[in-house]
Amino acid sequence: MTHGEHTAADYYARRLYQAEVQNPYTVFDSFFDACSLPQALDNIDSWLKAATADDYWKISYPARLLHFYEILEKLIEAVYLINKMDNPNAAAVLAESPEQEIDLMEPISYYGWQTKYSAWDYFPRSLNKKQFINPYIAFKKFFEYQDMPIWREVLYDLLYNAFVGRWSWNWENMIC
Repeated sequence: MTHGEHTAADYYARRLYQAEVQNPYTVFDSFFDACSLPQALDNIDSWLKAATADDYWKISYPARLLHFYEILEKLIEAVYLINKMDNPNAAAVLAESPEQEIDLMEPISYYGWQTKYSAWDYFPRSLNKKQFINPYIAFKKFFEYQDMPIWREVLYDLLYNAFVGRWSWNWENMIC
């Protein structure tokens, strides 16, 4: 995958409605209304397996993966906008300082609404204490790793590879 020069337009939200651009926090509600955290993790796991295998996505209907791709891209765009906002007093920060004690084991801080899963399924195992208290740190690290246009390209490449299989196509049969 090659990444060319990006223009300012590559950083604009493409999937977000105007109301979501004005308040990107609403995208989190939409995302987690569409799927729970454990379902999202399962989708990502299945998607990555399909994208890196010699075969293609057979786990369920292709529309499921396409829908997940679209809502994930919306979520990333919303996180990008939130990351660019200068809002140090945002509501998602659980403590005024990292030294302030909060009960990290209290499920109300992270537990989802679906009764099919346990609190453990929702527990933020990949976040350290500092990131759990202030998730904006994780957002910043996410975009320090890759910028918005590259995340879009990576997601699209993964989607493409999941649908056609990594090695199932050949260039001679491609018709443009």
